[in-house]
Amino acid sequence: MTSYRSFGMFGLIFLLFGILAGMASGIWNSMYVLAHLISGTSMLALYLFTHVENLRESVTGRRTQYATNTFVYTGLTLAVIVLLNFMGARNEYRYDASEQSIFSIAPQTALLLEGLANDIHVLAFFRENEGQAAENLLDTYTAGSDRFSYEMVDPDQRPEMAQQHEVTQYGTLVVVYGDNSTRVDDLSEEVLTNALVRITGAETKRIYFVTGHGEPDITARETPDGLGQLAASLENEGAEVVPLLLATIPDVPADASLLVVASPQRPFLENEIGSLGRYLDRGGRAWFLLEPQRSDELVPLLAERGIVVGDNVVIDVVVQLLAGPSAGVEPVVSDYGFHPITELFNQNTVFRIVRSIEPAEELPDGITASTLASTSSNSWAESNVDLVFETGEVDPEGDVEGPVSIAVATTLGPSILNWTMPAIETAPNTNEGPGGAEIQDETESTNIASDINESESQEITEAGANATAPTDLEGRIVVVGDADWLNNSRLTVMYNEDLALNMVGWLTGGNESTISIRPRARRASRITLTDTQGWGVFYATVLLLPELVLLSGLMIWWRRRR
Repeated sequence: MTSYRSFGMFGLIFLLFGILAGMASGIWNSMYVLAHLISGTSMLALYLFTHVENLRESVTGRRTQYATNTFVYTGLTLAVIVLLNFMGARNEYRYDASEQSIFSIAPQTALLLEGLANDIHVLAFFRENEGQAAENLLDTYTAGSDRFSYEMVDPDQRPEMAQQHEVTQYGTLVVVYGDNSTRVDDLSEEVLTNALVRITGAETKRIYFVTGHGEPDITARETPDGLGQLAASLENEGAEVVPLLLATIPDVPADASLLVVASPQRPFLENEIGSLGRYLDRGGRAWFLLEPQRSDELVPLLAERGIVVGDNVVIDVVVQLLAGPSAGVEPVVSDYGFHPITELFNQNTVFRIVRSIEPAEELPDGITASTLASTSSNSWAESNVDLVFETGEVDPEGDVEGPVSIAVATTLGPSILNWTMPAIETAPNTNEGPGGAEIQDETESTNIASDINESESQEITEAGANATAPTDLEGRIVVVGDADWLNNSRLTVMYNEDLALNMVGWLTGGNESTISIRPRARRASRITLTDTQGWGVFYATVLLLPELVLLSGLMIWWRRRR
């Protein structure tokens, strides 16, 4: 009879774990649950049958009191655990512990979700057990707003819904907003958020890229020197990217959220410079990406607004020593100033050939200027630019020592923007720009203009002619001493794209004080399990492993007791 004493203890353990497994999974007919319930009940019944007299004697004993206290405390502990799990299930809290926040939505997406006036419902058409990545992405959206919901739809089981929404392939998302709907075929946050912007009617920011001076092509995505990937990134942020032949219109269009001057290779005409000045003075937003030895005619325009463009090229000794003399003009930047653009940005960026861009020592009234990025203390601004480009040699003597400022953000307060439309100068019929510099011929201008369709060209012309001064708007300017850091071959190197989008976010934003870095578009390394596999992992790790540890401890205790 003594051999049956352990049956009571082990029977209770088996019975307890069987009940817990059934309550947790809701599957009472699983092999694990049934085996534990049957074996636990049988062992406990055998123990009770063989120890009836001993149980009667021990009911009033001291050991019984100790056992009762133990069971009470154990029950209270289990009750607290159950209560905490219940509260956790009813009040979900999400925390992204990944290094790059790959499971969090971007700040732009969060603001869009917070501002939803009506409900948005997403239908995700995936075959059964194939939409885990979509569920993970959509879960981040539902956590951001109570007005966002989604439903997983298997087209094979519900073909009528696929036909209703004209879905012809697996992996399609249908975004429904009131009576409107749109389809998304690319599973990424950028594309989905852009679809939400379109369907909710949120304001689309129009970004004009100035053309006509040999600027990189904003439609070319395959060529290394193009800016097509940058344009695509801006479009994924919900912006509309439009080329602008500034020489053909009287003024910058009034609907411009941002004007981009990226790596002009030929000088601007006088009337174009006048258009830029009037645009900035009426509270316009502009982004200048200027290469060394180029765009000298824009230097006075920027100087009047507190920005000093250096006639030099930055040399970084650290990079030069690591990568060879040829890499001395390609600094890696990790030092950023205090500004909303860089407040939460502490990543490395790399530039190709960069000139110094610094705030003026004495700023005009109403203008504030801040350094955004600086090279290392082992760098300097080489003033003998011809020596660098012609011979590849450098001479640090007499040059400006590092750190060297290479990017500046300037704000022009509303108080100094008392702007009125001045007389518009007509472009001179000449092939010389400021200082006698040769400009593009009529054929090149015609070819560039042909890239803009007639309706769009008419729209831009009318917008420019009707330009009026924005009210209660501060002017914003960002100048960077390099443009190649954003071309197709370098945009995704290190964190160049993130810094660029932060710049655009601040330039096109309102009075927000912070801009945070965007999560990178990447997929996490996940293992997708079937329901059977998932419950198997649950039983093995959550139940079976603790059970084996407990049983092993009891067996050791039992042997030592005997």
